Amino acid sequence: MAITVARQVAGYREVAGQVERLAVTARSPDGSVAVTVRPPGVLAGLILTDAALRRGTGELAGLIMATAGRAQVRLARRLAGQIQRQLGGRYAMFGSAGPAR
Repeated sequence: MAITVARQVAGYREVAGQVERLAVTARSPDGSVAVTVRPPGVLAGLILTDAALRRGTGELAGLIMATAGRAQVRLARRLAGQIQRQLGGRYAMFGSAGPAR
Protein backbone atom coordinates (compact mmCIF):
# COMPACT_ATOMS: atom_id res chain seq x y z
CA MET A 1 0.00 0.00 0.00
CA ALA A 2 2.76 2.49 0.92
CA ILE A 3 4.59 1.74 -2.34
CA THR A 4 1.43 2.41 -4.35
CA VAL A 5 0.85 5.74 -2.59
CA ALA A 6 4.50 6.69 -3.08
CA ARG A 7 4.22 5.89 -6.80
CA GLN A 8 1.05 7.97 -7.09
CA VAL A 9 2.68 10.92 -5.35
CA ALA A 10 5.72 10.61 -7.63
CA GLY A 11 3.38 10.53 -10.65
CA TYR A 12 1.56 13.66 -9.48
CA ARG A 13 4.85 15.46 -8.99
CA GLU A 14 6.09 14.47 -12.42
CA VAL A 15 2.87 15.70 -14.06
CA ALA A 16 3.11 18.97 -12.12
CA GLY A 17 6.68 19.45 -13.36
CA GLN A 18 5.66 18.73 -16.94
CA VAL A 19 2.77 21.17 -16.69
CA GLU A 20 5.08 23.92 -15.44
CA ARG A 21 7.34 23.50 -18.49
CA LEU A 22 4.58 23.12 -21.07
CA ALA A 23 3.96 25.73 -23.76
CA VAL A 24 2.04 25.33 -27.01
CA THR A 25 2.23 27.57 -30.08
CA ALA A 26 -0.37 27.81 -32.84
CA ARG A 27 -0.13 29.78 -36.06
CA SER A 28 -2.85 31.38 -38.12
CA PRO A 29 -3.61 29.66 -41.43
CA ASP A 30 -1.59 32.27 -43.34
CA GLY A 31 1.26 32.23 -40.79
CA SER A 32 0.96 35.93 -40.00
CA VAL A 33 0.07 35.38 -36.32
CA ALA A 34 1.69 33.01 -33.82
CA VAL A 35 0.30 32.65 -30.30
CA THR A 36 1.97 30.72 -27.47
CA VAL A 37 -0.01 29.69 -24.39
CA ARG A 38 0.95 28.09 -21.09
CA PRO A 39 -1.26 26.42 -18.49
CA PRO A 40 -3.96 27.26 -17.66
CA GLY A 41 -4.27 28.71 -21.17
CA VAL A 42 -2.74 32.13 -20.58
CA LEU A 43 -0.95 34.06 -23.30
CA ALA A 44 2.81 33.57 -23.09
CA GLY A 45 3.82 34.97 -26.46
CA LEU A 46 2.50 36.74 -29.53
CA ILE A 47 4.25 37.23 -32.85
CA LEU A 48 2.75 39.38 -35.60
CA THR A 49 4.28 39.64 -39.06
CA ASP A 50 4.15 42.77 -41.19
CA ALA A 51 1.34 41.13 -43.15
CA ALA A 52 -0.69 40.78 -39.94
CA LEU A 53 -0.16 44.44 -39.13
CA ARG A 54 -1.57 45.48 -42.53
CA ARG A 55 -4.96 44.03 -41.58
CA GLY A 56 -7.64 46.15 -40.05
CA THR A 57 -7.81 46.14 -36.26
CA GLY A 58 -11.01 44.12 -36.13
CA GLU A 59 -9.72 41.47 -38.51
CA LEU A 60 -6.39 41.27 -36.67
CA ALA A 61 -8.11 40.96 -33.29
CA GLY A 62 -10.29 38.13 -34.63
CA LEU A 63 -7.28 36.34 -36.09
CA ILE A 64 -5.38 36.62 -32.80
CA MET A 65 -8.37 35.32 -30.82
CA ALA A 66 -8.96 32.39 -33.20
CA THR A 67 -5.27 31.46 -33.15
CA ALA A 68 -5.17 31.70 -29.35
CA GLY A 69 -8.23 29.43 -29.19
CA ARG A 70 -6.47 26.80 -31.31
CA ALA A 71 -3.41 27.00 -29.07
CA GLN A 72 -5.57 26.56 -25.96
CA VAL A 73 -7.27 23.48 -27.43
CA ARG A 74 -3.88 21.96 -28.27
CA LEU A 75 -2.66 22.77 -24.78
CA ALA A 76 -5.68 21.04 -23.23
CA ARG A 77 -5.10 17.96 -25.38
CA ARG A 78 -1.42 17.83 -24.54
CA LEU A 79 -2.18 18.18 -20.82
CA ALA A 80 -4.83 15.46 -21.04
CA GLY A 81 -2.36 13.14 -22.77
CA GLN A 82 0.31 13.73 -20.15
CA ILE A 83 -2.13 13.14 -17.32
CA GLN A 84 -3.43 9.99 -19.00
CA ARG A 85 0.08 8.58 -19.56
CA GLN A 86 1.30 9.46 -16.08
CA LEU A 87 -1.71 8.74 -13.90
CA GLY A 88 -3.55 6.06 -15.81
CA GLY A 89 -7.04 5.26 -16.99
CA ARG A 90 -9.01 6.68 -14.08
CA TYR A 91 -8.31 10.13 -15.54
CA ALA A 92 -9.54 9.28 -19.04
CA MET A 93 -12.27 11.92 -18.76
CA PHE A 94 -9.62 14.62 -19.24
CA GLY A 95 -9.10 13.44 -22.80
CA SER A 96 -12.44 14.88 -23.91
CA ALA A 97 -11.13 18.30 -25.02
CA GLY A 98 -12.84 19.51 -28.18
CA PRO A 99 -11.35 19.24 -31.66
CA ALA A 100 -8.47 21.51 -32.63
CA ARG A 101 -9.34 23.98 -35.34
